[in-house]
Amino acid sequence: MLSFLPLLIIGLLNIGFGTYVYFKNQKNKNHLAFFLFSSSLGLWNIVYAISELPFENMLLITRLIVLPANFIPITFHWFTNTLYTPDKKIHMSLKVTHTIVLSILIATLPTKYFISSAQYLNNAIKFTYGPAYNLQGLYLVLFMGIGIYTLAKKYKMATKVQKSQIQYMALGAFIGTVIGTIFSYILPIFGYAEFNIYTNASSIFFVFFAHYAITKHRLMNVIIVINKTTAWIMSLAIFTRTYLFTNILLSKVITITNPIQLTLSTIYALLMAFTFNHLRLFIQTTSEKQFLSEHKKFIDKLPEITHAFSACYNLESFEKITKHCFKNILEISNGSIYIDSRFYQGKLPIGFFTELNLSKDSHKQVSYNHPLVTRLKHTQEIIVKNELKEIDKNLLSEFDFVLSVPCFNEDKLSAFFCLDSKYSEYIYTYDDFKFLEIISSQMAIILERIIPFEKVQKDYERTREYAEKISQQKAFTQLSMGIAHEIRNPISNLLLRAEIVEKKLDDPEAVLKFSDMIKRNITRILRITNAMLKYGTPTSKERKKGDINFTLKEVVDMVDTKCNQSNITIKTLLGPIQPLHYDEAALYQAFSNIILNAIDSIGNKGGKLTITTSNTRIKNTEGNINEGMIISIQDSGVGIDSETISKIYNPFFSTKYSHIGLGLSMALKGIHAHKGSIDIQSEVGEGTIFKIFLPYVNQTVPVPSLA
Repeated sequence: MLSFLPLLIIGLLNIGFGTYVYFKNQKNKNHLAFFLFSSSLGLWNIVYAISELPFENMLLITRLIVLPANFIPITFHWFTNTLYTPDKKIHMSLKVTHTIVLSILIATLPTKYFISSAQYLNNAIKFTYGPAYNLQGLYLVLFMGIGIYTLAKKYKMATKVQKSQIQYMALGAFIGTVIGTIFSYILPIFGYAEFNIYTNASSIFFVFFAHYAITKHRLMNVIIVINKTTAWIMSLAIFTRTYLFTNILLSKVITITNPIQLTLSTIYALLMAFTFNHLRLFIQTTSEKQFLSEHKKFIDKLPEITHAFSACYNLESFEKITKHCFKNILEISNGSIYIDSRFYQGKLPIGFFTELNLSKDSHKQVSYNHPLVTRLKHTQEIIVKNELKEIDKNLLSEFDFVLSVPCFNEDKLSAFFCLDSKYSEYIYTYDDFKFLEIISSQMAIILERIIPFEKVQKDYERTREYAEKISQQKAFTQLSMGIAHEIRNPISNLLLRAEIVEKKLDDPEAVLKFSDMIKRNITRILRITNAMLKYGTPTSKERKKGDINFTLKEVVDMVDTKCNQSNITIKTLLGPIQPLHYDEAALYQAFSNIILNAIDSIGNKGGKLTITTSNTRIKNTEGNINEGMIISIQDSGVGIDSETISKIYNPFFSTKYSHIGLGLSMALKGIHAHKGSIDIQSEVGEGTIFKIFLPYVNQTVPVPSLA
């Protein structure tokens, strides 16, 4: 009678867990199979509980106990077969086996071939069984084994979350088996055979853990669960043994009466209340450090991530640091962060979230009205994809993620990130979810903080662009003044010669000379005007194959007049270099700005300007060699001191009051756009050499052996 209530409760719990799983998703065949399996176990325990009541016909009760047990193998087999593959059907040969065996068992159940007699003796049912009972045992062992084998196969092919679910089921089965063994074999050896009836009740452990694994996907890693459980058991064992040892020790010293016993127990209970959790945490953390160091929690990485995010000052740095944090610190194998387009300050259309993929170059846009965005705004909580209903999963099928985390700032969704599993394949724990909520709040605050900076940055870029135009126009004006004088001379000659030739129209030789002069002067004018037009041409990203030497000649033609006016001799030594794909307008302006800067450095005192080109091979930081060309521009000007050299590329820096200070900055920008570099060698009073390296293509060749 004492076992009636516990067995009844365990049986009802088995059915309750199965019912909860079934109503979680009634269309899922696997959930239905689990419900039938857990119900079979539950009915088995309930009938066992009923058998504890006084009945005259024990044979009938014994046969009723066996009845639900007949359905345990087929329901367990169906459950394991449809796990993660709800539509998978059982093989025809196994179906036939189930049908034949179950038909035999049910047909023979009321006969002596199953159970011939039964009676209640010594708190246990004693019965005589026939061949059909042995068949039931074989049937149970065979298909429970097939089910376990199926789980093992599915574990190998399972995802990270699915593997964790199977681990939970295995843990439940292990605990149930151990406890069942204790009740069936170990306790009877020590004379406690009356506990044998609880053997069936041990099935509750598998049902509970399986129910938990199916319905909850924010699972703590099984190894950590075992570690925590072990810490609890060890702590409890230490306090229990200490309490018993203290009692035994004191009983040898004094006579322990009931009041003393009560007082000691109360003191010990208070001591345990204050110290138990400390001891448990000490044991748990010590074992984690010794054996579970790879299970480092996300929360331990919070200081490192916070420090990394503190360096965010604009959207570009935010994207770079976010990628680093998720991939390298948190070890997330794959995922995307979707950022509200309003943070891009007009660079992208408003009304979308733009993707920043952690592992590939992808910039997918998600509308404000997308079901995932709508759900995140509504729940304001982390979404676990496997916890969604099938219809919701279908709506979000374009997203490949384990969970989606919103980033809210004052009820405004600033961004959200969709994450795959960790590199370590361990699933996300409750602590991980708390940590991700902290990080998402930080990210939302950082994004809002970036907006003012982005506005300033945008204004700065607009101002700089405007200043570059002004600087270019000013240089263009200065050149135009000199070139106007240069153009005026051939035009004056043409007018003068035109007046003379009018008087010699009958002289063919004079007309021919005048015609040649017209061609020479007009050609010169066209060459000068073309050079000026090219200097004023806006740059573009379009690259065309061309000859850098030809571009340099055009620049020299443009500055030739200015050099003549300043008594500067230009010498060009242009070597046989390879053709290059380049933006002619961008490099034309870059060369022009450097050469004009060199002319200004020489001044009106006169001097020399030398321009050379040649092929070269430069070793890069990776130990490979880049093939390219060197353009050397050397002047005999006043030179540049070391302090000024470190600043000359800074926008708006100039040593001359009347200059804007963007010429060299614009030149560097154009060179960098072609993967090139500039090196400066200068001494005060000796002049300056600008060495420009331009690679032929973005490739490397092996470093030649030194042997």
